[in-house]
Amino acid sequence: MINFKNKFHSWANRNLEVAKSDAYCFNLIENSGVYSIELVGTNSFDPRDEDWACDECFEASPRSIEIGSEFDNWESCLWSMVDFLEGYIGSKEIGANILNSSKGVGVGFVDGNLEILKKT
Repeated sequence: MINFKNKFHSWANRNLEVAKSDAYCFNLIENSGVYSIELVGTNSFDPRDEDWACDECFEASPRSIEIGSEFDNWESCLWSMVDFLEGYIGSKEIGANILNSSKGVGVGFVDGNLEILKKT
């Protein structure tokens, strides 16, 4: 996970520096046992209505990066990413500052519910 941490920090910081969004969503994807994470920015945020995450106005480049396949199932991936992203949001990284100044941040699988990591 150390290699992922470095890769994630570089990717997230670079993309968040150019994103001009009200809120951000980290989408998780599983494809044949390999997990990836996407970053999108949105024009809205509503913690009571998960459709805010569909109001995309920004997508990272590349849109996603691979997390890996060390997870037993999607739930272990989700909760590992919740912990990881909470650590990132609480860090002194440039991207963390941007996320903390947004209206909200969520994470979840594209076909599942969102976990709200930060809201104003």
